[in-house]
Amino acid sequence: MAAGISAVVRFFCRDHVGPINTKEPHPLIVVLTDWTRRRRTEPVPHPTMLNAAKDALASKAAQTWANSLIARYGKVQTVKIDSRRKTLEVSCLLDGEPSPITIKIENYVVETERDKKYIRATNFSCTRLWLQNVLTDFGPKQKIELPPWAAAVL
Repeated sequence: MAAGISAVVRFFCRDHVGPINTKEPHPLIVVLTDWTRRRRTEPVPHPTMLNAAKDALASKAAQTWANSLIARYGKVQTVKIDSRRKTLEVSCLLDGEPSPITIKIENYVVETERDKKYIRATNFSCTRLWLQNVLTDFGPKQKIELPPWAAAVL
């Protein structure tokens, strides 16, 4: 590994670090070699850190996807997914509404039927009472087919 790094450093730094003595490694090579050795022995980042990054990427993708679903009714402004807790928060500005509406899905389940994955929300809260009542009455009976990328991250 160190030989590979040495070759890379020699190639990219040949004009900037001066001549490289072949008997003693250049200090930059020593630092990079030490860094790669530590990288192999250091623990993997904490799972919640990885989940947070995955959820942030999935949230952006979900926002785009949700906007395509509700384009006729308004626009999704933000989506926050917490796949570990199985929660989802959506803020959207619906046509005719003076201010954004926030919908919190406090529990969701991903179901598989044949080769397709669906999401079913089981517990809701909302900033508009009328919409919360509609979601409470009809939401748990509904399931939405998930695109393949979403099924993998939820």
